[in-house]
Amino acid sequence: MSKQILNQAWQELRREKRTENMLMPAVLPITAKYGKRLRAEPIAQLYEQRRVHRVGEWPVLEQQMVTWVAGDSPDRMDAAVHAMTQLADPQHSSASSSAYRDGRLAGRR
Repeated sequence: MSKQILNQAWQELRREKRTENMLMPAVLPITAKYGKRLRAEPIAQLYEQRRVHRVGEWPVLEQQMVTWVAGDSPDRMDAAVHAMTQLADPQHSSASSSAYRDGRLAGRR
C-alpha cells in the first residue's frame, strides 16, 4: 500500500510539473530479520566513527535517535537505519541500477 501511495503522489507531482530533471525515489520492500536494536547498532557505530553525515536539519529524526528506548517504534529512525544499512553495504543491497531497465540511472553511481 505504501508503494502505491508514493506512486500516486509522484504522478500528481509530475502532473504539476514539479519533477523536472528528477528521478522517482526507489521504493524497496523491507523484511526485518532482526530487532530494532540489532539493526541500529552498526549504524550507531558509523555515527560514533563520524562516517555518517546528514545534510539539512532533521529535528524529529535526531530526537528519535537520542531518546529511543526498546519497545518504541520510531518511524523516522527505523527508516533511516534501513536506508543507511542499504547504503553502507551495497553488495548486499537489493537497490542497484540494474533494477531500472529504462536507463534513468545511466552514468550514475
